[in-house]
Amino acid sequence: MLALLAVPCLTLLAAALPAAAATPAQHTARAGGAAEAGAPDTPALEIDAGWQSGRVLQRGQPLTLRGRAPGARRVGALLGAAAAEAEVIEGRFELCWPPQDAARDVDLIVATEAGQRLELVDLAIGDVWLIGGQSNACLPLADTGEAEALLAAPALELLRCWTVPARLSDEAPEEAQGHWTAVDARTAPGLAALALHFGQWRAAATGIPQGLIVAALADSTIEGWISKPALAADPELAPLISDYETALRELPEAQAEYRRRLAEFEAAERAALAAGRPAPRRRIQPPLGPDSYKRPWALFTGTIAPLGAERLAGVVWYQGESNATEAQLYPTRLRTLIADWRRNFGRADLPFLVVQLPGFGPRDPDPPRRHWARLREAQRRVVAGDAHAGLAIAIDLGAGEDMHPPHKRELGRRLAALAETLLHGAGPASSGPVPSTFEPRGGGCLVRFSGALGELRSRGELTGFELLDPAGTWWPAPAALAEGGVWVGPLGFEARAVRYAFCDQPASPLRDSQGRVASPFSSAADALEPGG
Repeated sequence: MLALLAVPCLTLLAAALPAAAATPAQHTARAGGAAEAGAPDTPALEIDAGWQSGRVLQRGQPLTLRGRAPGARRVGALLGAAAAEAEVIEGRFELCWPPQDAARDVDLIVATEAGQRLELVDLAIGDVWLIGGQSNACLPLADTGEAEALLAAPALELLRCWTVPARLSDEAPEEAQGHWTAVDARTAPGLAALALHFGQWRAAATGIPQGLIVAALADSTIEGWISKPALAADPELAPLISDYETALRELPEAQAEYRRRLAEFEAAERAALAAGRPAPRRRIQPPLGPDSYKRPWALFTGTIAPLGAERLAGVVWYQGESNATEAQLYPTRLRTLIADWRRNFGRADLPFLVVQLPGFGPRDPDPPRRHWARLREAQRRVVAGDAHAGLAIAIDLGAGEDMHPPHKRELGRRLAALAETLLHGAGPASSGPVPSTFEPRGGGCLVRFSGALGELRSRGELTGFELLDPAGTWWPAPAALAEGGVWVGPLGFEARAVRYAFCDQPASPLRDSQGRVASPFSSAADALEPGG
């Protein structure tokens, strides 16, 4: 049938096909793109490793397939019914297609006049999302207790997942590792829970295939996911490079000290267990070095840079726990990461969905530390200043002192709704009410909100609001719904600032009429500083 179509590349394809029809299995490329050679002395056709049978391609954006065809002069391809052709230059080629509509059960055939041929089957065209960050971004479904709910949900057949192994590197590999996986009862437990729930909600709402690329590493810091040139270009971040280079020079001595302290720690641990006392909780951290997952830029270079050819619908970013003690530095780092990834993926308007850290730790309205509260505020402020970003509020989804809360299904639902808003260009966006203005009045403050559906409401008593006095002390303040916002105070002094739910594990009574939880916040200029 191909030979009957008067299209140059299809004629090329038809000429490359063997006279006797072969089964699809004989011509299906393995993960990584290897395929059949033509004549015995002709090398095999190779394509980008990310192009695999069973993958999802991004709809509505131009598609590019790069590869190698040694010994060939031209290459032709059919992606479903869409044809493409390219010249082979020094053994390499680049095939381009215009934006494609969503589709399922798409096959790809690539062939050359030298007889090389490759086929991928069961491709889909839909939305492709990159889910990045640290452990909560890649927590397996099996560890959440929510597998049954996911597997009973509709549209799982529209999900495909690619878990990219996190690699540390100073030189970007040519290709990312890993393979695309269909989601079913057998594979789902080992895949990232947040990605699966997010993708399922999206697929059920749209009927469109969802490709989920997971690139995350437990306990990683944000600076590891930013490229070295981006760090070097920012005066606030450039010291991360020089500090790391200094650490490399001092590494032999630091390793010796680490081994000594580790031996002391392990001895104390054994003694505590033998005496029936609780063992020490904080282990000694190894020094920064080439193999340290807390070193700067290496995760970007080894893991994100090789994905640069992927066309994406957007990014989900769940990270911050490992940077919580440095909230004052986080806004610059998060803004830099967002801009850096947008450059890497070639889209200045690439949607970024930022998960605001959930509640963590004991519920104490006046805790000794507010690390996570400050990090949440940093995330809120960055998103508020980015027209293509969204904030998934998760303050009510914590699990006490468990740093890995299992409530990924509800978080996935919030992210899916947020994604729909951003894909229609309505950003910055949020999954619930966020403060928009602060109006001082008579010693108190009227806080107005954006992002609410309907009116503001309180689930129980409206608590958690505080006012800052002229001397720099925060005081609990009465609050009431008024004028479409929240009236806080007064307390008998001219308030300098107002904050809400500003502790690591706060109560969160403020909602909108749809029950969506409001973001914690602080209007204080120094809210991100220790003691702010």
